[in-house]
Amino acid sequence: MLLDYNTPESVLLKQATHDLLVEIINEKLDDREKDIILKKFLEDYTYVELAKKYHVSATRIKQLAQRALKKLFKALRYRRG
Repeated sequence: MLLDYNTPESVLLKQATHDLLVEIINEKLDDREKDIILKKFLEDYTYVELAKKYHVSATRIKQLAQRALKKLFKALRYRRG
C-alpha cells in the first residue's frame, strides 16, 4: 500500500516536524553549526566550500557537522520521550 503524502494529516505532520526541527536547530546549535548544517544539507555545499568560508580544514568542518547532528539527534530523542 502506498502512502498518500497529500492528505491533510500528512501535511499537518510534515509542518509539525518542520517546526520542531527549526525550533531545535535554533535552540541547540550555535550560529556556525547552524550555518554549516543548513548549507551542507539544504544548499548542497561541500565540506571544502565550507572550509574555505571558515578558514579551517574540510575535516574540521565534517567534525563540526557531525557534532551538530549529534546535538540534533539527542534533542529529538529527548523530545520524543
